[in-house]
Amino acid sequence: MQMPEYSGAKKEVLKKIFEQRSITRAELSSLLGLSVLTVSKAVTALIEDGIIMEGEIMESSGGRRPTCLSIDPSYAKIIAIDIGSHSFKIGVVALDGTVMEHRTILNTNMVPPAPTLAQEKIEALIQGYIDQYSKEKILGIGIGVSGIIDYINQVVVFAPNISGLDPHIVDRLKERFELPVMLDSSARCMALAEKTFGSSQQLSNFMFVSIGYGVGAALVVNSQLLMGTQGFSGELGHLKVSDDDILCTCGNKGCLELYITIPMIVQKVVEELSSMNVFSLLKQSPEQLKQLDITDIVQAYRNGDKTVIRVIQDVASKLGLALSLAVNLINPQRIVIGGGLSKVFPEIVTEAERYVLRNSLTPCVQDLSITLPSFEDESSVVGSATQFIVQAFQ
Repeated sequence: MQMPEYSGAKKEVLKKIFEQRSITRAELSSLLGLSVLTVSKAVTALIEDGIIMEGEIMESSGGRRPTCLSIDPSYAKIIAIDIGSHSFKIGVVALDGTVMEHRTILNTNMVPPAPTLAQEKIEALIQGYIDQYSKEKILGIGIGVSGIIDYINQVVVFAPNISGLDPHIVDRLKERFELPVMLDSSARCMALAEKTFGSSQQLSNFMFVSIGYGVGAALVVNSQLLMGTQGFSGELGHLKVSDDDILCTCGNKGCLELYITIPMIVQKVVEELSSMNVFSLLKQSPEQLKQLDITDIVQAYRNGDKTVIRVIQDVASKLGLALSLAVNLINPQRIVIGGGLSKVFPEIVTEAERYVLRNSLTPCVQDLSITLPSFEDESSVVGSATQFIVQAFQ
């Protein structure tokens, strides 16, 4: 389906209702500087089109009790997809950002590059949602990918931790389903969700960092996503943070992504415990070390394991170094740290914050906060859909 192209008062009223989430006619009139009659006519037309609805009846200060207006979530849906190395997520999101349903398909192959779902399986999942919700109600298909995206040409340029992904997935899905398709990096999608529906709605400048089996970042500057000249902005994971002679998938050495991702943390802990004569509950047998995962490491950290604490402090220092460079450069109001690592190990945010505050210019951090994301499992799905939602209410 296509959103109606509104103009004049109807466009202004619709945009303001979306921004405010819930608002009365009188408040619209006051905020937009339009007459009550003009607002009422626009609201009536939008209700008739089915895109907004009347909801809660407010207390009256005299006269008729005002009714709140909001976007009608049943008007349209977006099929949202997030493709990572560890998981494939797909769901359906309403115009107000509500996730109607979603599912996560985990990848049991933990060694990157890990294969994503076959194209035929992806298309089958999409078709299932189209059959369930009706194609006439689907605004489009939004995709987020953990990799470098050519946003202008809507092509996956580089996804080193994912194998089997069609770089031209947008073109293929457009042809298959005859629906609009939009593509961006997972980090930028999640930043868009934070800005549109999360706790960062009122912030003009913030940074979103996603850490899991890779590292991605997105910058919101003056309330707009910073895309870069060719749409390649946000590659925090490829900042050089060490002089180690370790080769990154990008071809350079010493990149942040080599030290702070989940696989690299596990690998480093195993190496430390294997090579050093130290006591650790994680070091009961060689077999136990082979089966070690991030949840074991998090528990050991919380239990005071000295080796794990030392590794995590090194991880936090490298992350803090990269973030302090960003803080000094762009002076954000907030840094949101999301992704798989912060979900299983939220303490990493506190550890990194300590290094950021120590290594950044004092004026740049006096109003800075470093937080976890507003969403948990649904963050990337909401973000992928928000590409369409923002476009619909511009």
